[in-house]
Parts: sequence; C-alpha cells; structure tokens
Amino acid sequence: MKPYEDLGVSRDATSDDIEAAYMRRRSETHPDKGGDPSDFNDVQKGYEILIDPASRKYFDEHGEAEPSMNGLTPMVFISNSVASIVEKLDSVNTRNILTMVRSIVEGVREKLIAESLAHKSSIIKYESAIKRTTRSTGENFITDMLERKILSAESAIVEIEKGFQFADVVTALLAEFEYRVDEPEPEPRGFYANFRVGGTTTGSRFP
Repeated sequence: MKPYEDLGVSRDATSDDIEAAYMRRRSETHPDKGGDPSDFNDVQKGYEILIDPASRKYFDEHGEAEPSMNGLTPMVFISNSVASIVEKLDSVNTRNILTMVRSIVEGVREKLIAESLAHKSSIIKYESAIKRTTRSTGENFITDMLERKILSAESAIVEIEKGFQFADVVTALLAEFEYRVDEPEPEPRGFYANFRVGGTTTGSRFP
C-alpha cells in the first residue's frame, strides 16, 4: 500500500493538494477511460487514507491502513460505544464508561477466539474427510466441495485475525483516556447492550 505514490503527492501535501491529485489520478486510471481497475482501486484507497487526518496520521506512524470493522475505525467504534452506553445510563457520574467499553471489547475478543477455534477444528475434520473419501471413477466432487470449505474457513480465520488487530488498536486508544467517577457505584440496576464488530455480535450486561 503506497497512498502517497498512488496519488502522486509528497508527504507534506495539503488536503487541497490531495483533493486535486485524487481528481487527476481518478480520471487517469478510470476503467471507463482505459485505465487499469487495480490502479483505480489503489487511487481510491489512497485518497480515503490521506484525506482523513486520523487515518493519515495512523498510516504515517504505522505504514499501513488503520484497521476497521464494518467501515468503522477504532475511534468511531469507541465513540459510538460510549454514546450508546451514555444513552442507557441514568447518570454518567457514577459509572466508569471507559471500563464498560473495555468490557465490550473483551467480549468481542472472547467471541473471536471461539469462532477461530471452531473454524480450525472444522479444517482438521475436512482434511481428514478428504483423505478418507475416494471415488472409483470420475471427478471426486465430494473432496472438491470439502476443499472449498477449507478455503472458506481459512478466509474466515484471516478476517478474525483482523478483528483481533482492531480490538488491539481499540484497547491501546482507550489506554490514553481517563474517566472520572464522582460518586460511589450505585446498587445494581442492570441493562444489556449488544455491539457488533465485523461478523461478531457480542452482548454485555452492565449492573
């Protein structure tokens, strides 16, 4: 991934420079004008990274695009989670909202771990079934199907790993914040919230 090179701008390019370069490179690489679809996609991705200050800062510091889930960056995920929790609380003075967000992230991690183990277990069973399945003549469509299942499970594991990376970035960002609680924790009242990250939905019950 080389967003600066794909757009043809320098590292100190302004937002106006990036906008102008994007319009030029978009026209040059557009498939309808004979451009390469791969180059066109690279230009689009490069623009999305560089035009957003937070995404650009992350790329400059890490050399890769900021991880995202369902189109949400870690910052947007945290902000949305905080907003959802705030809306459900009677008072924001008596509960540590950031601790509650961390609980949500840990719930996501647990689900990702379970899903990863399930896929890995399936792959082992698919591979064993392939070795045991033969056909006297013709195409072995059963093993072909099982091999496709393995590829699908491997792809799912790759996406799950991205989910772990996303959770790591969220956790690191949360560590930069503090939340002041003014009063002792009240007696448990309880509410339940669902949060979705990637293909994983996790529920957290808060007393």
